[in-house]
Amino acid sequence: MRRGVRWLLLVGVSLVPLTAVAGGDMDGYLSAFSVRQGESIGLHVSITEADEFDVRIYRISVPTQWLASYEENTGTGYPEPNDAWEHGAQWPVALEIPIPEDWDSGIYRVVLSSELGAQFLYFVVREDEPGSESPILVLDNSTTLIAYNEWGGRSLYSRPRGTSLSLSRPGQNRVFKHERLFARWADHMGISVEHASMLDLHNDPELLSPYSTVVIVGHNEYWSLEMREHFDAFTQAGGNAVILGGNTMWWQIRIEGNSLICYKNGKIDPLFGVDDSQVTTYWHMNPVYGSEASSIGVSFANGGFVNHQNYLPATEGYGGYTVIDWGSDIYAGTGLKVGDQFGTSSTIVGYEVDGVALNASGLPEGDEDDPGYFTVLAASPAETGSWVGQGTMGMFRAGDGTGGYIFNAATVDWADGLWKEGDRVVPDPIVSKIMLNVLAMFEPSSGASCEFANAAGPDFDDDGHCDACDNCVMTPNPLQGDNGINNTGDACNQYCHGSG
Repeated sequence: MRRGVRWLLLVGVSLVPLTAVAGGDMDGYLSAFSVRQGESIGLHVSITEADEFDVRIYRISVPTQWLASYEENTGTGYPEPNDAWEHGAQWPVALEIPIPEDWDSGIYRVVLSSELGAQFLYFVVREDEPGSESPILVLDNSTTLIAYNEWGGRSLYSRPRGTSLSLSRPGQNRVFKHERLFARWADHMGISVEHASMLDLHNDPELLSPYSTVVIVGHNEYWSLEMREHFDAFTQAGGNAVILGGNTMWWQIRIEGNSLICYKNGKIDPLFGVDDSQVTTYWHMNPVYGSEASSIGVSFANGGFVNHQNYLPATEGYGGYTVIDWGSDIYAGTGLKVGDQFGTSSTIVGYEVDGVALNASGLPEGDEDDPGYFTVLAASPAETGSWVGQGTMGMFRAGDGTGGYIFNAATVDWADGLWKEGDRVVPDPIVSKIMLNVLAMFEPSSGASCEFANAAGPDFDDDGHCDACDNCVMTPNPLQGDNGINNTGDACNQYCHGSG
């Protein structure tokens, strides 16, 4: 690294600049959100007041892996085009990054740095032979990031609002925190997964075919009709889904060429009355009338906010789920029973949660959108300025109750209970155990288990572990020591291995 830049090393996180030089500007974006092993991805850079930039590539894992460096690349400054939010930055490729065939499928970070500072960009590496390394596919949240990105002057939330947003702009090759948390938790637990983009789901009707389980993490709000149709075809044919997010599948969008289209107000969409199935508005609203609950079991229309915008703050005890139905296998080994609360310490419930409409007995009401194939396993109150709702974690059966199973955590912040980046620990053993149970239920070969070679004693819940070991999760964990350095907590050693 050239002189003039000072760096702070954050173990497991990456490098961030301590200082930046005023008077210049550097920005960048990638040519795609995902790339196959053996292919390449373009890095577009505009840089002023500096003639060189460096690039480092990392894989999000435990610990973070530094894989490649490209130093002293020549940089050039470019203007921002008119209406750049719609037409894109239109900068040439400054560096073509080859993706070796032996790079594992996963989330990758590009650290773009110069004497002006540093910027993080992210992309996904897809498996060249899909399904060959894992039956589990994790999708990114690229369309939601595009929708919120205001680079070039507008987003779907700006005033005035953009209705056509370019896929080729700085500001959107990002990764929501929860995607990183899940990726690191899975890596730490030894659970093999493969990764792809929501745009891959849009473009490829066979994307999910090699897999038996698809995972969605965090804030996955914007779906095209093609995305939803491909997802529904997969689950209705028997594929399973694990949704660790909230506000999922809330808006319909269109992908046209290199643009994301969303009018939000269906009546001003040119397709209103022409092709109502493609009108870009809420899925459950006129003229689409196709509530997301029929695909994923829940809807934000029945949920709301928790620990966000002064709604139900964590300081008043909110942020956890209360057990409604403890008989499910997902609770095996947790010790939870009806009425118990979990996840509060990590505030897993928030900031947006989805739900089903519940009757006076706390059971799903069932209507044309949600015919009653959703089993509520846990719930939390939720609110918005317009309604009082419920966040409902549970299990949904696709295809009118004949298809695959969908576990829906129904909360954006679920992964906060799985991993804590700075400390590199599992912060909530109960949330982690539930996650292990769900994945082991859907994919027994995934490595999602907590096996002990010499386990002995009663096993009343028939989950394959002696009851004394059921609360164990793999270490490191702040709640369990590992003096034996055998990757199980000391309590497990005492009761399941006969040693302290």
